[in-house]
Amino acid sequence: MPRCRTAGIPVKLTSETIEWEPGTRMGFRSIKPGRPVIGVARHLFEPCSEGTLYTWSMEFVPTAIGGRLIAGVSAAVLGRNALAQGERVRRVLEAAVSPIPSPP
Repeated sequence: MPRCRTAGIPVKLTSETIEWEPGTRMGFRSIKPGRPVIGVARHLFEPCSEGTLYTWSMEFVPTAIGGRLIAGVSAAVLGRNALAQGERVRRVLEAAVSPIPSPP
């Protein structure tokens, strides 16, 4: 059962697998808590000339009063976090492949 913080509030999540095609795709839907929104995550893996193209998408489905607002805020926060995480991964990967400087 994953745990996270939403606006500083600890939340326990339960999700179910809704798609599973090893090496190609997987999808999950939150089932607890079921209000005020349900989150649906999809992960796609596609071969490309550089290796593998990974796409992660999230959808938030309002299920109760206030759900539209929570869905919009959740999408904005996760979008910002995804961009920051992508930047961190880029820096780590670039550092891993940077040539080692020669001694003077």
